[in-house]
Parts: sequence; C-alpha cells; structure tokens
Amino acid sequence: MRKTSKRPSEWLRLLCRDWAIDNPDILTTCDTKFLSYKPYLKGQLSSLLLCRLAFGETKDSAKKPIDFWNILGIDDEFDKSYIEAQIEKFSTIYCLRGPIPDDPKTTTVTASTIPIEKPLQLAAAPQPTATLAIQPTIVDATLAPTLAHPNLHPVTLAPFHHI
Repeated sequence: MRKTSKRPSEWLRLLCRDWAIDNPDILTTCDTKFLSYKPYLKGQLSSLLLCRLAFGETKDSAKKPIDFWNILGIDDEFDKSYIEAQIEKFSTIYCLRGPIPDDPKTTTVTASTIPIEKPLQLAAAPQPTATLAIQPTIVDATLAPTLAHPNLHPVTLAPFHHI
C-alpha cells in the first residue's frame, strides 16, 4: 500500500465508504478540483502524500498547513475530522508514517535487555557449533515481562549435515 496511487475520489471511496455513499456530489467534483490544483500529479495521490496532506504536516512550523479538504470541496469540519480519522487508521495499519517516537505503548526489546542468569550447558560436540543470536522486537510493552524470564538462555545449534 505504500506505493499505491489513486485519485482522491478513489481514496475516499476506499477509506470512507459510508461517507462516500452519502456525498456522491463531492466525489464527482473532487478529482477535477485536485487536477486543476496540481496538474503535474495527473490527478493521482500516493498513499504517503495523502497522509501528509490529510494531517497538514509541514517541515517548517512557520508555514501554515494546507487545507487539502477545502481544496477538494469538503467544507464541513465534522466530515474533515471523520476522513482524517479514517486515513489515520489506514496509515497506522500499513505503517505509512513510520513509528511514532516516544510512544509509551511501544517498546523495543533486544537480547541485551533480557537478563540471563546462567548459560545453557550442552555436552561437548565433536564438531564446531554455531550460536544463534535472537533479538526479538516487541510492539506491545505488556509482552516484555514474559520475555524477561530468568530461565531463558542462548540457543546453541549443532552443525547441519547433508544426507
């Protein structure tokens, strides 16, 4: 979905199905308005550009964000909020805007943060062995205590033999 490009009306039909059914007159004119606003885009919006325009993101905080929905002919503030909420849900599902920095709900746990009391002792193998390093990434911080169990140890694998 990151590389998908669609006309604004297609995005609205896809992400705001019920709203699109109730507002067919806006859908029929929004593509024309967008094409006349930025003709070099040939009427197509990528998913990332849609997210940036929907949330009014600008790199320079002194610049006033573009009211993209007003350009398309959507004047009702409630409709704008509903559409932005649907796009936010879409961008979260497909991780279009990347991870949110300093989000208390997400935590990354690496192997170095998991306490290990003593390594697992295996019988000496006649051939060299390989050690597998596991670095799990946890999205939900509530799962972190289950991985920090004192009985977890590094895994040592025996060499693989072809038959």
